Amino acid sequence: MAVVPAGESKALRASIEHYYRYSAVLRFAKNCNDPYVSKCLDVRILDCNDMVKLQAMSPEQLADPDLPEAPRDNEGHYNLSSDFRFCFRVTNSSSHHLYVTLFNASAGGLVEYLSDTMLRDGASHVMWLDGNLGEVFVTGLDTLPAAIPGIGRPDYAAERVIAIGTTRPGVDLRYLTVDKRVQVVVDENLLTRKGGERPLRPTKEIDAPAELWTAAVIPVHLPRQ
Repeated sequence: MAVVPAGESKALRASIEHYYRYSAVLRFAKNCNDPYVSKCLDVRILDCNDMVKLQAMSPEQLADPDLPEAPRDNEGHYNLSSDFRFCFRVTNSSSHHLYVTLFNASAGGLVEYLSDTMLRDGASHVMWLDGNLGEVFVTGLDTLPAAIPGIGRPDYAAERVIAIGTTRPGVDLRYLTVDKRVQVVVDENLLTRKGGERPLRPTKEIDAPAELWTAAVIPVHLPRQ
């Protein structure tokens, strides 16, 4: 995710603190395990690369499109090419209505809000970019550090799509977003660099009344450039 030059203790600390913020959404998802709704969210990535087929669909068809699922590897991880076009189908198999928020935890340290919806019990919903029918998401890999001599790396970068669902209406989870890559934070805190930091997005406090929570984390592999 980042490379810190030797002796740059301030940059190292800043990067670790920033990574802690980045991983908050993953810790949040890990702790969303109420037994009444556990494992009830299913997220599938649909292949939208046939643009002719997509453009021929009516609004009714786009709401529940007949599209193939994106390719997976032998371990079940999505394996997407560069500039792959896609949308999401999210299914709620529980007996509760769920308010679902979708995030992407990028390979470089961003946490991006993707979409949200209310899913009735037993229902599915297809999520498009900005909620506009037929507007596709497109893969785009973060700028990552160059290879380090003597340290091997895989041919892909791993991202994770995270769906968080709750029975609590009106919840806003966008405070979990992170708008800087870890390497950017490192570079901003190098002793050789002048200038101040750009402030991070402020966090918000959330009340905790009785409610149910669940989550799904979907690994996505993208080819390194």
